[in-house]
Amino acid sequence: MESQNEKRDDIKEFLDRILELFDIQATIEVAEEPSLVTVNIEGEDLSILIGSRGRTLNALQQIVNVYANKGRDEWLKVIVDAQGYRERRRQTLEEYAKKMADQAASEKRTVPLEPMNSFERRIVHCSLLERQDIRTESQGEEPERYIVIIPEG
Repeated sequence: MESQNEKRDDIKEFLDRILELFDIQATIEVAEEPSLVTVNIEGEDLSILIGSRGRTLNALQQIVNVYANKGRDEWLKVIVDAQGYRERRRQTLEEYAKKMADQAASEKRTVPLEPMNSFERRIVHCSLLERQDIRTESQGEEPERYIVIIPEG
């Protein structure tokens, strides 16, 4: 069984090889808790690594998760971020959700949001959880699953 340091170093080396293939100069920081590894990539311009709405970053995260969990009995979750993209996206989604919830409540009509991945839908649902004037539901099938904001009353 690999030690935590070995797993962390293994993930870092794997990502170093991927970044080299992309010809991206960046630094990789890996932090590990018992069942979570957080990887932060910093560099000049990582937009190619992030991709449109984080799609490339999400795909990279999936690849790293499969790699990190090969041969493991317990699932180790790996979160990959680049230049703080995930935090910026979370803030953008929360602002967007609030604006659309306000619209749904004031116009007394259901407002569908754009399709999102499960991570982003969870951010929206959680950011609107305290609101009494609306409720949220996920609808549709992956990868076109989306949230609708429904006014109450």
